[in-house]
Amino acid sequence: MLASIVNRHLIPVLACCIILLGGCQGKDEAVAIQSSVTTSSVTTSSVTTASVVIYRLDGERDRPKPLAGSPENFHGWRILRSVSISDPDRVDDVMERLREQIAQGTGRSRCFIPRHGIRHMTEDGSVIDYVICYQCSAYSSYRDGESAGGGAIGGSRRWLDRLLARTSR
Repeated sequence: MLASIVNRHLIPVLACCIILLGGCQGKDEAVAIQSSVTTSSVTTSSVTTASVVIYRLDGERDRPKPLAGSPENFHGWRILRSVSISDPDRVDDVMERLREQIAQGTGRSRCFIPRHGIRHMTEDGSVIDYVICYQCSAYSSYRDGESAGGGAIGGSRRWLDRLLARTSR
């Protein structure tokens, strides 16, 4: 119950504060403020943006899953398409849009049929993954392969679909 209260009320407030504080950074600083949720607490860290990979996932539960560690697997979900982005401005745009959508999240249902994923690789060597289901407005996050919680997400999947349509494997 406490986790539900934190996810519903505290996370959006903290995410908005982080976004507002991020606007106070100097123009020459390539700093993205990354928020991650753990099951026991909320942590934030400042990391320099390096690159992102956006995934289109097959979220159907009854389809066979690829083997763990295979290149077609993103946290247990089959990868249908992917696009890598390394331009710092575009990476910052992707991460800002994701933070905005997480801040907009107000509730979620239980279906979790993720069709999108984002892997954020930072210059400090961290890998932060987001597995996203816009159908039920939920996401799960992972830091360096370990579960880092998740929560509600708002907005639309269309921006990710547009990025995936431009260039894909």
